[in-house]
Amino acid sequence: MTFGCGILNLQVRYIFIYFRYGFKAIEETYLYHITRKDIRHNFSVYFYMLYLNAEWKYAWILGLAVFVPQLLILITTSFKYRQDIAFCCFVHTFVFVTFNKVCTSQYFLWYLCLLPLILPTLKMRIRSALFLIALWFLGQALWLQAAYFLEFEGQNTFLYIWAAGIVFFAINILILVRLFRCHLMFPMFRNEKLTTLGFNQ
Repeated sequence: MTFGCGILNLQVRYIFIYFRYGFKAIEETYLYHITRKDIRHNFSVYFYMLYLNAEWKYAWILGLAVFVPQLLILITTSFKYRQDIAFCCFVHTFVFVTFNKVCTSQYFLWYLCLLPLILPTLKMRIRSALFLIALWFLGQALWLQAAYFLEFEGQNTFLYIWAAGIVFFAINILILVRLFRCHLMFPMFRNEKLTTLGFNQ
């Protein structure tokens, strides 16, 4: 019931915005992200491919195709973790950022702010967690080094940036797989009542 009211509330607001601003509202909120052409160097594994094909008349097809893996993973994880809302939200955000066609450093905050919600549901050794954190920072450092030489030294490091992006992508996939394996399912509701975060029930 509450979910339905929330969806209705959003739709009523969106209809109001649509009547106020017209098609521009749809373009700025939804279509922009699908048709966006951002070929600046970024952490995305797709950046170099989109950069090289920016002037191709069918580049928009590539722009749409890169959403397919993201969409498939989001649908799959939605069904698998639908009862564990906190973990599902974290995974969705992590997948969205990792598989997005544009990914910059501030995007990482989108999932890092959800991390405290899932920490109690992870059964992972401290050593493993520290290893994954170190890998994550190492992946960023590799990419940032190449980006520094491009931005500040004027060197052509696009290929190195892309390779570093692939390494960082692989690190994020490894982290995601480890989180799946170490996660203890914690449903948000039990017997139609909201549960508290803890495993002593």
